[in-house]
Amino acid sequence: MATGKSFINITLLNGTADGALKCVNKAHDGIIYKIKRDDIGNYTNEPELKQCGIYFLFGKEKNKPVVYIGQANTRKNGNGVLGRVIEHRKEKESYWSDAFILISSKNAIGATELNYLENQFCNRTINAGAFETKNAADPNTGTYSDEVEITMDDLIDYTSTVLKVLGYDLFGAGDFETENTELNLKDEFDGWTRLYMRKEGNEPGRGCDITCAYKDGEYILLKGSKVATVAADSCHQTSRNQREEFKKHIDGKGVVIEDIPFGSPSAIAQFVTLSSVNGKVELKNVEGKTLKELLGE
Repeated sequence: MATGKSFINITLLNGTADGALKCVNKAHDGIIYKIKRDDIGNYTNEPELKQCGIYFLFGKEKNKPVVYIGQANTRKNGNGVLGRVIEHRKEKESYWSDAFILISSKNAIGATELNYLENQFCNRTINAGAFETKNAADPNTGTYSDEVEITMDDLIDYTSTVLKVLGYDLFGAGDFETENTELNLKDEFDGWTRLYMRKEGNEPGRGCDITCAYKDGEYILLKGSKVATVAADSCHQTSRNQREEFKKHIDGKGVVIEDIPFGSPSAIAQFVTLSSVNGKVELKNVEGKTLKELLGE
């Protein structure tokens, strides 16, 4: 997902968007399940969930977003990552409501990969500051090869994108409220199409990771999006002027703290990338279709 060229296939396991989801992507080995706390017991016979994997338990404490990130190996009794998640359904851990489970479609995640993934997810989440982590200790990194690091980093990028699409921006900035962003999307922009763009910058300050709402020719860059902070040589003066105009809407880290309206897809794309890009090609929906395709052009 880091390239922005692939898309997510989402299966509604019980036929509704509010129920359990299974997310897969042909370009990635990872499979991600989303299951609500109260529904966990309904999926104990799912063969894939008997594998080893990484799990995320999302919830709130004192109205602040929290997450527990853990790993689980397959046990002699046949239980795997889902069995470990079920063990967290105790009264003293009542804070979490949604579980996300990451497994390998090829059952190719072993102890080395689990240690690396758990460590990286925990530390990157802590550094981002959007969620308080419930982990009591810093997970062990273990010993790993360059190949494992490259492969697992790609899986981390993909997983964080899926989590963000489904409402949990794990690596988002910590100076905005996740709850407020969700209310914004559900209430003010109900019926709008959500579009995404994520680019890894070749240099510091050149990357972006944004969500916008589109409807009837209107485009709104939503708060919580992260924009490039360093302009490319190809950046139009118009985009530079707009950055100056809306500088109070963006904090020092490039995080949008107030929604910003635009009149065209390229205007918003060039504003967030500070470069010359085609918004109809760069902006995509959750299924990976470009805005150009959605408009039938």
